[in-house]
Amino acid sequence: MYSFRKSKKGFTLIELMVVVAIIGVLALLGLRLFLLQQIRAKNSICKANAATVHTIIQGNLADFAYSTAELAVNSVGDASGTALDNGDGTNGERPAGMKNPHLTDTVDFVVKSVDGDYANTTAFISAAEGLGVDDYAGAVVVGDTSIGNKFYIVPLDDKGKKLGEVYIAQK
Repeated sequence: MYSFRKSKKGFTLIELMVVVAIIGVLALLGLRLFLLQQIRAKNSICKANAATVHTIIQGNLADFAYSTAELAVNSVGDASGTALDNGDGTNGERPAGMKNPHLTDTVDFVVKSVDGDYANTTAFISAAEGLGVDDYAGAVVVGDTSIGNKFYIVPLDDKGKKLGEVYIAQK
């Protein structure tokens, strides 16, 4: 005759469901932290791009005079052997080897000059942040000042807001 003894080996369905739920919660938390770290890493690249642009423009100011931010930005391309037009450097042109990490279908700028004669950093930051997230998120923006051969340089984050410090290159 068969014996129908209950085996104590294995896990119950409830125990397995609890384990799966715990793993799911941990995976969601890990994914959220991963995405935040990914944005921070991309923003760090934007800051590094701004430092690169600042270094190139500041170095070029030792030998040249630039009357506009457009000419200063074009000098960034010249330093890497890339001809930039209109003070705009795109991902495809790779000025100084830089690339915008917040690349989307519409965002293509790595470095962008802004026309205007900004008397202070606050006015320039407002102008840079007003460029629009859709086109300039992650870009480095360079603007003129009221003093000749002095330029403000600011990186923008993924939301088109000022990221880190404002660099000033001047002769």
